[in-house]
Amino acid sequence: MKIYLVNNFRIIFISLFLSILFSEDMLTSWIQEHSFNDTILFIDVECELETTLLLNNFENSSKKYIHLQMDHNNKFKFEMDEVILVANNETWKRFDSRTNQLFIQNPDSNFINIIDNWKSILLSNELQFIKKNGKFELINTGSLQSVSFEFDTLKNTISQIKIANSDTEYLITNLNFITNSEIPKDFNEITIENTFIFDLRE
Repeated sequence: MKIYLVNNFRIIFISLFLSILFSEDMLTSWIQEHSFNDTILFIDVECELETTLLLNNFENSSKKYIHLQMDHNNKFKFEMDEVILVANNETWKRFDSRTNQLFIQNPDSNFINIIDNWKSILLSNELQFIKKNGKFELINTGSLQSVSFEFDTLKNTISQIKIANSDTEYLITNLNFITNSEIPKDFNEITIENTFIFDLRE
């Protein structure tokens, strides 16, 4: 048995990943200040996520707090309410405080492939945006219907990211970015006592 990350998590993570790395003339200075380089080795992002499910005439919304920490080697720690996920190139650990369970598993190859594909697009400058109604919309969105970024020129920061697919809309707001030249010790670990541990590695 394996524990796989759901598509919702992949969409959320990729949108935050893009917000760190994407490029546009208007955002050049912001990107330089918030992208990995020789002096920026660690990025810390906090935000709020509002998810709206749209099915026929039914609409349901929920809000969650998200905290993403990532180093230049793609080790990361992702927190979303009761769930914590830490990952490196060898092992993924997922803890849920509601069940007090910690799952250890092999990296999700599907998720890694998605990230690698996006990196290839970014590095080859194939990522294209159009400016529409004061927002930057991503043209080649893959399986998503739309991805748009709203940039606050007065505060010189991204104010929101909106992602939509066939039946769900995601709105990421209150983004707070912190960059650092040092990588915090043990940020990529989960240290919780008296928890149930399930090792699912093959």
